[in-house]
Amino acid sequence: MAASNLQKEPDILRRRVLFAVGLIDPLTGQLVSSGMKVSLDELLRRPIVNRSGYFVWLVEGDARPSTVTVVPDGAPYERETVAVGPLPAPPPEDPSLPIDPADAPKRRLHIFLRPTGAYPFPDGAIVVRGKLTETAAQNAPAVKNARIGLEWKAESQQNTNAPAVANWKRSPAAAATSDRGEFAAALALPPGARPEKTATKTIALRLRCDRAGVVRVGGEFALPPAPDAEIISERNTYFLETPVAWNQLQAP
Repeated sequence: MAASNLQKEPDILRRRVLFAVGLIDPLTGQLVSSGMKVSLDELLRRPIVNRSGYFVWLVEGDARPSTVTVVPDGAPYERETVAVGPLPAPPPEDPSLPIDPADAPKRRLHIFLRPTGAYPFPDGAIVVRGKLTETAAQNAPAVKNARIGLEWKAESQQNTNAPAVANWKRSPAAAATSDRGEFAAALALPPGARPEKTATKTIALRLRCDRAGVVRVGGEFALPPAPDAEIISERNTYFLETPVAWNQLQAP
């Protein structure tokens, strides 16, 4: 069915939607559709891209998808493969019959995209570039295909019955390490964010590494970096001079 039919028969299409996927740029929060190809296993038809930027599939008999595959076609993001959970029963063929509004959120999946090295990071973003290796040894092998992201420390939640604890917030802009272990992790603070500040730091960060489902975090470092820190800064981009050693990271 052509995408133009979405405007001609909006009610019928709305009621016969099986599933929709929204691809989210993790730094801008905007839906991305240009330069991306998205497919579902078990379904033969291509998705419709609606006015909001969602990839939408209509009911195809009894077929039910189990996996979404996202393949960049010119856009600066990594390939993604995401599992699809159980879906509600398809909407009725008769558009006069009622549909359960609670089913709508169950038919949508949002995927935060991972920027590649070619991604044009905005000026307001903090970008940390480095390399992940197995150990701190000079010739240690690189760790590839891990997900590296940033966490930032928000102001501690004060509680009169307990001491204040660190309040770490995760950036959705996780990136994949390359075959050489190199990464570019980014952070764009959301509106209203209140990072913990002191007289010498603007924000405290730490690296979060997800390697095949095993998550470890690095030690806290401050920006702007201390004079003796092994960090080189260039505008809003920071380069870690020493590789990050996987075996020295800790459980969160």
